[in-house]
Amino acid sequence: MPVMAGFSVLRAVERGYRAAWAERNLVARLAAPAFAVTLACTALSAWLGVLDKPAGDALVSLPARAAQGWAASTLARLAVLGPREALARTPTALRARLAGSVTYVLLSILGVFVLEALMTALPPPAPGEAPALPADLTDPDTPMALQFAWAVGSILLLVGALWTLRLGWLFVPAALGRPLRSYMRALAGGHSSLCLLAVWIAGTVPPFLFALILADIARLLALPGLVALAYILFVVRGVAGLVLTTMAAAVGIGAAMHKEDERWKFM
Repeated sequence: MPVMAGFSVLRAVERGYRAAWAERNLVARLAAPAFAVTLACTALSAWLGVLDKPAGDALVSLPARAAQGWAASTLARLAVLGPREALARTPTALRARLAGSVTYVLLSILGVFVLEALMTALPPPAPGEAPALPADLTDPDTPMALQFAWAVGSILLLVGALWTLRLGWLFVPAALGRPLRSYMRALAGGHSSLCLLAVWIAGTVPPFLFALILADIARLLALPGLVALAYILFVVRGVAGLVLTTMAAAVGIGAAMHKEDERWKFM
């Protein structure tokens, strides 16, 4: 199901899942440090009471973001270039993995700032009240110009969000040692964002459902330590989603960039 030059969502997901399974021992070794650090940071955030505060949680979780970034960079190289290049200790390979890790951390921090800004602009409603809108668009007394401006603004916001979605995967070309300009050229247009969104859904939904089923089973059996189990499943879901989405997206991005510049070697 090709939706843009070189990028097939089904092919990316299938090859990403297959690569993760074929190299499952290596994937587990790469994901284990990220899981351990993330679990420790999550427990610390919960103990400090900042788990539901984006800025505070981001500060506490900075080591986890760094561990996740290093794992994601290596996994992207594993999916596209194979295990030898993924674990290469050459200066070029190490620089690429470090660049991918730093890019991942910076994107995570930027996402926290955006989330904090949205939470500030749209404060939660008081208990028992419906969320407030800038204007009651269903009120016939609302000026037509205001309704039109709100509709246009919503559409532009949606289009802008879809267009910038591909920026969330900038760590992949950085980890592969490819110029960001080539990435933006290879994945130009709104279709690329839709492809990456589909890959993200395909990579995050299975771990979410798996964790949800395990949590329900544990709750039905009244197992001890449900709170601790909930935190562990939360981290497992996040790390597993990171593994699957990174490897699948890296396959699609690598194919698209290879299509753009066929001089680049792609397995």
